[in-house]
Amino acid sequence: MSPRDSSAAPARRLGSPGPPS
Repeated sequence: MSPRDSSAAPARRLGSPGPPS
Protein backbone atom coordinates (compact mmCIF):
# COMPACT_ATOMS: atom_id res chain seq x y z
CA MET A 1 0.00 0.00 0.00
CA SER A 2 1.19 3.48 -0.83
CA PRO A 3 1.55 6.14 1.89
CA ARG A 4 -1.29 8.06 0.26
CA ASP A 5 -3.59 5.03 0.65
CA SER A 6 -2.72 4.81 4.33
CA SER A 7 -3.64 8.46 4.79
CA ALA A 8 -6.87 7.98 2.87
CA ALA A 9 -7.91 4.94 4.93
CA PRO A 10 -8.35 6.80 8.27
CA ALA A 11 -9.88 9.74 6.44
CA ARG A 12 -12.63 7.53 5.00
CA ARG A 13 -13.36 6.16 8.46
CA LEU A 14 -13.93 9.69 9.70
CA GLY A 15 -16.38 10.21 6.85
CA SER A 16 -14.13 12.54 4.89
CA PRO A 17 -14.42 12.59 1.07
CA GLY A 18 -10.77 11.59 0.80
CA PRO A 19 -7.22 12.36 1.94
CA PRO A 20 -6.59 15.80 3.53
CA SER A 21 -4.26 16.66 0.67
